[in-house]
Order: sequence, then structure tokens, then C-alpha cells
Amino acid sequence: IGRYSERAEYATRILLEVVTLVTDEQDSPDLPALAPLLETLAEFDLIDASEIDPVALVSDRPRMVGTLQPVLFGRPDERAAALDSIPASLSRLRALAALSRDRLSNETWRIIRSLEDLVRGPLPATLSAFRPTLQRAILYQTAFNGTCRENLTRSEGWRFLNIGRRLERALWLVTLVDQLLASYPEIPSSTLDGALSVSDCTLTYRFRYQGAPTVLPTFDLLLYDPANPRGLIYQLAELDRDLADLPPARDEIMRPAHRTILRALHHLQTEALPAGDPNDQARAIEDLHRFIGALREDLPAVSEQLGWEFFTHATFTAS
Repeated sequence: IGRYSERAEYATRILLEVVTLVTDEQDSPDLPALAPLLETLAEFDLIDASEIDPVALVSDRPRMVGTLQPVLFGRPDERAAALDSIPASLSRLRALAALSRDRLSNETWRIIRSLEDLVRGPLPATLSAFRPTLQRAILYQTAFNGTCRENLTRSEGWRFLNIGRRLERALWLVTLVDQLLASYPEIPSSTLDGALSVSDCTLTYRFRYQGAPTVLPTFDLLLYDPANPRGLIYQLAELDRDLADLPPARDEIMRPAHRTILRALHHLQTEALPAGDPNDQARAIEDLHRFIGALREDLPAVSEQLGWEFFTHATFTAS
């Protein structure tokens, strides 16, 4: 439940940022800021990688509408087999929630139904017509997270819901950051601003720093800040706590999934981005890029290992 709700929310936030970038700057949309957002959607199979051409999409608005419509309104049986969609994630969320019907409040069920009704609405004909639906979807998704947090008892079910949400949020974040790091040192402030907006960190950044976003403060807030509930280190700390509260692993001091999370958490706790020498900064960014790339590969394995151990009752073997 946690993974599918977070998957739908993160995709919605990226879609809203894409639409905002294009519609707020009609004359000269910020093409560098669009590229990492579209590439992140493609990494999660929400759009076809061949459709990632910001110049062509911006110059052909009907084509961009046609590219984004199936992400938000497409049905699972209408899309190509290799592509995903927000409605598909919501359908999986509802199916899993039905298995835990006695643990979810009536308000939670109403929110799930409202989200499904929202993405079954009339298809928008223009990019600006996407915005009301996307904004309302984020409102419902935030309400869903709130009702789960406030109404669920802290049992095993809650732990797995929270583990799923934190894993998915961490995976989307590292995928987006990986796209940003690929263009270092040419990362425009507008691109960083887009990443902050998607991660709901814009107000925090503006409160702490003056001026347009720059590389080091942005990555510090998104990755290293333990007080940021949208940041990577926060997700890893939550995962560490919840994994430690699970029943002990058989024949092991610590299960492999927990070791992976703890290793990544310790890396962020003991490393820092230097603010002085540009050469030191470049080397640190290169190391960070390798770390983020490795974590992108490790996080899906964590989910798979936990699924095998707790939900298939079979022995996990790496292949």
C-alpha cells in the first residue's frame, strides 16, 4: 500500500512540475529543467524513452498533451504492456487496501475512491487544463498519508506500509538526483528549483538560503539533512528503525536488506560535500554520483528481499 500510494504521488508531483514549467513560461519554457523530470518518468516506465525530447514536446503542445494524458488518465489495459500509469498504481493500491479493509478507516477508503474518480474524469485538451486535476490529486494523496499516519495502530501492518512508502520515496528521489548529477557541473538553478519543488522542499530552501538554488545547498537539503522529511537520509533512518523492529532474521544477526539500508545511512552520516576548493567539490560530486547510482540498484533488491522473506514464505536466492 505504501509503495503504490507514494509511486502515484511522486509521479503526480513530477507531472505538475512539468506542466507548470511549460505553462508558466509560454514564450520560453526552461528546457534544461524539463529534461531530468521527463527522464525520471521514463525510468519508471511512465513514458516511452523515445518521447524525451523537450524541444519537440514544447514546440508541439498537442504532442505533449498526448504524451502526458496516458500517465494521468490512461487505464492499465489501454497502455502498452511495458508502460505504467498513475491509474494502474491506484488500482493496485485499492486491491491491496481491500485485503486490509478492517484496518483502514472510512475516511481512508473515501480518499482512495476520490483519487480513482479523479483520474477517470474528462481528458484535458490543453496543458493548463492538467493543473486543477494534478493539484487536487496531490491534496487527496496528502490526505491519504495523513489518515494512515493518524489512524493506523503501530503494528506490523503499519511498519510494512511505512517501509514501502520510504523505499519508494527514496527510489524516486535518488533517480531524480541521478539525472541531475549526470549533467554536473552544468546544472542550472532552474533545474535545481524543479527538483526542490517536486520534493516539496522549496519553502525550506528559501527559508535557509538567499538567492537562486545552487548545487551544494540543494543536494545537502535533499540528501544529507536529517530534519527534512522528504530527504534521503530521513527515509533511510525511518527504514533503519522499522527494519530493526521486525522479527529477527533466522540464522542471521541482521538481514541483508537492513545491512544495505544501514550502509547507505552511515555513508550519508559520515560524508559531506566540501564547500571550498572546486577540485575537492568535483571529486565529492563524482563520489556522490557513484553512491547514488549504486543505491538505485540496491533499493529494488531490498524490496525484493523483504517480499520473499515475509510474503512468499520461500528462501530468497540472488540470481
